[in-house]
Amino acid sequence: MPAIAAPAPRALFRRLLICGVLAVTALVSACGPHMVTSNVLRFNEMAATPHTGTFAIAPEKDQEGSLEFRGYADLVTRRLEAQGYKRATTPANADMVVSLLYSVDDGRTEQWSTPIYSYNDYWRRYYGAASTWPYPYIEPIGNDTHTSTVFTHRLEVRISDGPKLRQGKRENLFEGRAVTERSTREPVHTIPALILALFENFPGENGIPTTVRIPEPVYAR
Repeated sequence: MPAIAAPAPRALFRRLLICGVLAVTALVSACGPHMVTSNVLRFNEMAATPHTGTFAIAPEKDQEGSLEFRGYADLVTRRLEAQGYKRATTPANADMVVSLLYSVDDGRTEQWSTPIYSYNDYWRRYYGAASTWPYPYIEPIGNDTHTSTVFTHRLEVRISDGPKLRQGKRENLFEGRAVTERSTREPVHTIPALILALFENFPGENGIPTTVRIPEPVYAR
């Protein structure tokens, strides 16, 4: 039986390259929405069930009149109402007073490198055009350096006993924080995701760090 000729190295290389591109494209398409991964830590003296009582969110001095803060506070309000708590008219008559703090740092620069490869048909040229060696040779020829800036987004929520707070004594019933790192400094997409992460399985296990992944965007929730 005559031998079946192997495909030419360049043709095989092109086929492999096309298959690789199609595989990566399919993988990216299947990934779905971007996810925000948050590190969450909570401490609480709140019973898991039932959730009763009233609450009010009290802005800090620099948050008063802020539309951005109002949007985040509204999301926290909806999360607490979903737990069964009722919204009070003002902090002055609420069973619980909620404070909401969020921040983004100045970022830090990260650097990494990836190898650069080149096609080399040395063996085909060495043995001649009639060579049946079917594979091209891919060799590293250097490294490509990349840099990016990573920003740390942080959210803190405290829920205090309302009557005691009005007496000048702060007693926190819940303390929670959620932290994530992202390539964008804008908090508008990240803080809502941190809020959702912090209220996942509220009030959470006391003092147990957890990792929560929330899809972005979250405005439809």
